[in-house]
Amino acid sequence: MIVKQHTINDEGFFIREMYFSDADGYQALLNHPKVSPYIPTQLIPKSKFDMIKSIASLQSLAPSNRGAYWAICEPGGKLIGTAGFESWIQFHKRLELAFELHPDYQGRGLMTQTLSKIIDIGFKEMGAARIEAYTIPSNAASIKLLNRLGFTNDALLKKYRMFNGKMSDIQLFSLIK
Repeated sequence: MIVKQHTINDEGFFIREMYFSDADGYQALLNHPKVSPYIPTQLIPKSKFDMIKSIASLQSLAPSNRGAYWAICEPGGKLIGTAGFESWIQFHKRLELAFELHPDYQGRGLMTQTLSKIIDIGFKEMGAARIEAYTIPSNAASIKLLNRLGFTNDALLKKYRMFNGKMSDIQLFSLIK
């Protein structure tokens, strides 16, 4: 699997491979006060070095057939979000979807367009039978987006994941091919 560049709309927004030069923008996105409450603090890189390691890890997903991750970019090439498959369990044909978008670009349909493209890649190019997404129950915007994309709410998983130092409930959504 190669992470290719894809146009996502007529305005020129596109997705592409993540670059090390995205480190500052990606760190600013994850630390944004309207984004960070939905990212476990232990997953937010604390330094530029940590950010580079995080990007290297995301870049390694596709070549090792463990997932695929893209930078969401405005027409000038600036990173405004990220989206992709954090894990790929090939034997079970299952992908795990994750995403975030800078608040200045939310409410414009960009994430719907982005995820529609990525979901298509997941089913057609990666051969998934199922795409899953996990979110904390208080993330109303993500839940609304997943519902809009046709995901079904499979379960509330009690004390399922560590989130900011405590075991937290997680909402599981899925989309079946």
